[in-house]
Amino acid sequence: GYSAGWRSPQFLVGHTDFVRALAVGPNNVVYSGGKDRTVRAWSAVDGAHLRTLTGHTARVSALAVGIDGTVYSGSDGPEGSIRIWSGTDGRSLGTLEGYQGHSVLALAIADDGTLFSGGSDWAIRVWSGRELVRTLTGHTDCVRTLAIGTRGRLYSGSSDMSIRVWMVADGSQSHLATLGGHTGTVRSIVVGVDGTVYSGSDDATIRVWAADDGRLLRTLDDHTDIVKSLVVGADGTLFSGSFDATIRVWCCATGALRYTLPCMNSLIWAVAIGNDGKLYAHGTVSREIIVW
Repeated sequence: GYSAGWRSPQFLVGHTDFVRALAVGPNNVVYSGGKDRTVRAWSAVDGAHLRTLTGHTARVSALAVGIDGTVYSGSDGPEGSIRIWSGTDGRSLGTLEGYQGHSVLALAIADDGTLFSGGSDWAIRVWSGRELVRTLTGHTDCVRTLAIGTRGRLYSGSSDMSIRVWMVADGSQSHLATLGGHTGTVRSIVVGVDGTVYSGSDDATIRVWAADDGRLLRTLDDHTDIVKSLVVGADGTLFSGSFDATIRVWCCATGALRYTLPCMNSLIWAVAIGNDGKLYAHGTVSREIIVW
């Protein structure tokens, strides 16, 4: 069963292999990408399958959606490309090349449309339209996660166990700080509405960092395995998906654990929050997306 206060889940069925990425668009559309090399679009209203975006020749490992609804999907090597799709009808708008056999592992989009991508080549690429304008270096292993922060900052998490903070709004795209403390790969970073930064890691912890100076505020250590995915709701609730087969629900203000959702012995790979507050998740037991 599921914790009190949570409705029974709905299941979105269509992928033919495991899902690895989820993203929510601005027009009540949820996108999923997976090992079957497709991106699927779903109605957030009733869960109906809207369309399937095809063209990738390797697993889809990262998704992001711009405020205009444009969809970006990144794939593993050897394809190692970023494909761009219309959020209106799903048609292909082009491909960003340059990974030369490396995997695209993370995508993030700033409000001005600048796209950031991280991958297995340890670098962060900065794209304006279809043009590569800069490459940010400094990590010493794969870049696994990217998050747009407040005050023009970008946060990157890596298999080198560090979080790097970049100033990207003023055009300088300079390295500001490195946040250390995790003892495993940093798998997920999310930024709260107040700028507070949350990071999940292979060390089974979530670390909470201050927006102003990057100091460690607290460590949430209730998970017992890799924390793979994090998302913050509009009401100040933090959701964490883990390989311990649970999704945990936290109060951002206090760090208190509110609920634990057991997920049928499934390692949770991705979580997302819809515009209407619905929680989306995917694990490894089935090819379905779970919706609460």
